[in-house]
Amino acid sequence: MLTALEELHVPVDAIAGSGTGADPGSAGDAAAPIGGTTAGLGGSSLGGLATLVLGMWFPNVFSRLAVLSPSVWWDDCAIYGMVESLQDKLPLKIWLDTGTQEPGWERARKLCELLMEKGWRIYDDLQYHEIEGGDHSEGAWAARVDPILRFLFPPLPPTVKKPLRPPLVLESVR
Repeated sequence: MLTALEELHVPVDAIAGSGTGADPGSAGDAAAPIGGTTAGLGGSSLGGLATLVLGMWFPNVFSRLAVLSPSVWWDDCAIYGMVESLQDKLPLKIWLDTGTQEPGWERARKLCELLMEKGWRIYDDLQYHEIEGGDHSEGAWAARVDPILRFLFPPLPPTVKKPLRPPLVLESVR
């Protein structure tokens, strides 16, 4: 049976800090990370908090984060200290939101402010929303999926799209 990390094709020793210590994205690694510049991760509640932490720990693997209604309160708001301790802004594109009917929703606003202090810019690589009347539920989060995906994975401009290959034409041989 595969572990969740093996299913993602991320070398377990790269995550755990054991083994060769080689960069998980190195060319010689048979199980390279799943994405680098475009791989995303998302979660809500404690999963939202875990998403942000994993993105901060492994920005070379997950660069686009959907952080919905994160449980900022966990471990006495330890996420604040993690963000404050960053030496530099990481190459992450982050969607962060909360509903105003969620207990402690104001903590997400403070988290957004800390991210901005580290260099993230609203409407550029950070999208923050306080959903008026939004509660802490799967239904509330589901309603936000479309704008989240549009922000994290916008379509390429027409001039950047790769042209389609010409159609394959099969000729009969007699």
